[in-house]
Amino acid sequence: MKARLIDPSHISASMCSCAHLMYTEHPASTLRCIMTWVRDTNVATKREKVWGANQGKDLYTGTDRSKMEDETGIDAVNKGALEQGCKAYSYNVKGIEVDHALECQQVVRIWADVKDDLRNEMSRTKMKAAADEAEKLIYKAHNDPVVNLNNTTAKMNRAKEFAVMDWLKEYDNSGRGVPMIDSLKNHGVNPTYRRKIVGTVDNSIGKYKRRVEDAEGDAAIMLTSFNSQLDKITGLLGGL
Repeated sequence: MKARLIDPSHISASMCSCAHLMYTEHPASTLRCIMTWVRDTNVATKREKVWGANQGKDLYTGTDRSKMEDETGIDAVNKGALEQGCKAYSYNVKGIEVDHALECQQVVRIWADVKDDLRNEMSRTKMKAAADEAEKLIYKAHNDPVVNLNNTTAKMNRAKEFAVMDWLKEYDNSGRGVPMIDSLKNHGVNPTYRRKIVGTVDNSIGKYKRRVEDAEGDAAIMLTSFNSQLDKITGLLGGL
């Protein structure tokens, strides 16, 4: 069955008001919309814990913290990493940011599929209760420094974000998507970093799946389906 855009009826009040922009042409001024149920808005405060979890390195580049924190080092990391991606984006491309390896947009997208797939198996009331419980576990895993966070340059983070947006649009348009590694290439990320990024996402998905296995009842049914959707993303990373 061909994948589809998120039905507007699935967008709850807890989601960003401009969520529909996820799948439209994306001017830089609109793409900071994040589905808030899955994203910790204070994730930037976890930077020190992320350094500790990742042995003081940017998992996307292998660059040491000390080099990244030096202004010259930041420039060196960026030089050659992005040939054309980010040049037109109206963001400050210096500095270090805490990034979700598996992006918020990807999680929200596949969670919508989970709800669609189970819509005929659960009543609205049961699904809401189960989803509330499941989303708490997803939220916890998604924002855990050990599971899904990485400190990277703002420039690399932006290129990855836009690559994922393009990947999601293709996923909806074609019914299967294209390898994420190809979307990263289209945004100028060099081959070594592309492989490291998809490897990091793959590793995060493995940890993610283990962290959301603690649910019971209907929530467990939903999370089993969620893990199957994560397997689909793994199959579309490429370069592994």
